[in-house]
Amino acid sequence: MNLQSPVFLSFVIVAIGFAAGVLPFFFRWTHITAHRWIALGAGTLIGAAFLHMLPEGIALAGPRSLWVTMGGFLLLYLVEQLSFRHPHEEDEGEFYEVGFLTFLGLTIHDLIDGISLGSGNQIPELTPTIFLALVLHKIPTTFSMSLLMIHGGYSRRKVMLYLGILLLAIPAGTLLSQLTLSTLTANASAGIGYLINFSAGTFLYIGAYELLPEMHRKSGPGEGIAWFFLSGIALMALLLLVHPVH
Repeated sequence: MNLQSPVFLSFVIVAIGFAAGVLPFFFRWTHITAHRWIALGAGTLIGAAFLHMLPEGIALAGPRSLWVTMGGFLLLYLVEQLSFRHPHEEDEGEFYEVGFLTFLGLTIHDLIDGISLGSGNQIPELTPTIFLALVLHKIPTTFSMSLLMIHGGYSRRKVMLYLGILLLAIPAGTLLSQLTLSTLTANASAGIGYLINFSAGTFLYIGAYELLPEMHRKSGPGEGIAWFFLSGIALMALLLLVHPVH
């Protein structure tokens, strides 16, 4: 077995992401504690979008790819407006919606991650770096999604089902990339850049439009929300030392 095969590495990422995703099952979360960790997730999503995804997408596809960033943002906005009933007075109703939107955004992102991992195999020396970057992204994002869903009233069984679907998008993207690698043209990198920036738009919607305002509205100032949010951004900034944007 080739331990540096993108398909093998994608399943390693699945295992690590799943372990991080089930971690919230083993702790009791108070209202304030859950909001703090969800704020960390919001910072992680926004930091990933601004510090990693948008620069990478622009480098691959140029400034015009920012149009699809707005497209990703608007897609989740329309999904929310057309699919859910408003308003919800109880915490669980609102978090139920945000949990599902987070699942949608992260699934799109994981599919693109898998495509990037498979395509990166064209330059074998980059594969370990891409793998490590994806692992470090996956731990906080799957943890945050599970915590958000648990806080929103999803059953443990449903959370694990959504977590499995979300993570299997990575090997699906890797296999898709491997199967189409021989037919890729010179514009393949630009296509990946557009996909990355589209995914960045979904991250910005979830983090800045949904999660962060909700954390402040429910918990109020002085509850450590800002520090946890900034810690999520700092985590993504530190990741640049491991996986700098080219």
